[in-house]
Amino acid sequence: MTILTTEQIAEFRDQLANYPDAFKALQVIADCEGDIEDAAMVIAIRVGQQPDTANALWLDSLAKKCRAVICQQEFRNDMVNGNFSAIVEALINTKICHPLLVTPVLLYVFQQGVNKFCQSLDEVIENKREK
Repeated sequence: MTILTTEQIAEFRDQLANYPDAFKALQVIADCEGDIEDAAMVIAIRVGQQPDTANALWLDSLAKKCRAVICQQEFRNDMVNGNFSAIVEALINTKICHPLLVTPVLLYVFQQGVNKFCQSLDEVIENKREK
C-alpha cells in the first residue's frame, strides 16, 4: 500500500494545477485517504477499465508500461527533484494510459523511488551496450 499524506496531496495539487486530469486524480487519491493503489483502481473502473488483479499489482503493471517514458534521463531527474509537470504532459501525449491514470502512476513511481523503479530497464540497456 502506497499512501500520500494530506500535505503531499496539497503540494501535488499546487504543482499540477494546470492539468485538470491530474487535479481530478488527486481528488480521488484524497477521497481514498491517500491510498494511491485504491485510487488508481477507482479511476480505472470509472474510465471503463476492468483491472483483474490486486490493486498494487495492477498499478505496478501499468507503471511498467510507462517505464520507457518515465525512465528517460530528463524526466527521471525531474522526478527525483519532485517536479512532475513535464512528465505528466509527456505521458498524457503518449496515450500509454488514460490521462486520469497518469498521476497515480507517477506518484506510485515517485513513492517507490524512480531510480529503483528504473533499475531493471537500466540493466537491460547496459547489457545491450556490452554486446
